[in-house]
Amino acid sequence: MTGPLRWEARFESGDRAIDFDHQVLFAIVNEVYSTTLAGGTPLTPLEMLAGFARYAKRHFATEGAFMRATGESDAENHRRAHEGLCADIAVLAKRAGDLEYLDVCAFAYDWLVHHIVEMDLPMVERARSGATISV
Repeated sequence: MTGPLRWEARFESGDRAIDFDHQVLFAIVNEVYSTTLAGGTPLTPLEMLAGFARYAKRHFATEGAFMRATGESDAENHRRAHEGLCADIAVLAKRAGDLEYLDVCAFAYDWLVHHIVEMDLPMVERARSGATISV
């Protein structure tokens, strides 16, 4: 991560609630990043990671409701990806002693961008088109 995250049109799903949550998650990562550059924060990297995790879980509820409402055919894989993030956060949190702010930023950025592009955008597109996939 070489700078703050930039929300780009390529991340927009067209679903207002999902896009809003993604933008909040970007803002959380950017706050950690900018605070680090400014010389610190009253929160530890572990607390910053916990904040990202809390909002991500809230967002997962939004996506879960979307998947139920649209009959998302890949809901189980999507749910597993969400659980995977929680498991990855738990592993990262065990490194609390040597966890750096930029570790949190890089981890959150990588997961967030890949998840949006590889899972969330196709999910919303399937809902729009009424398409189903084999699971």
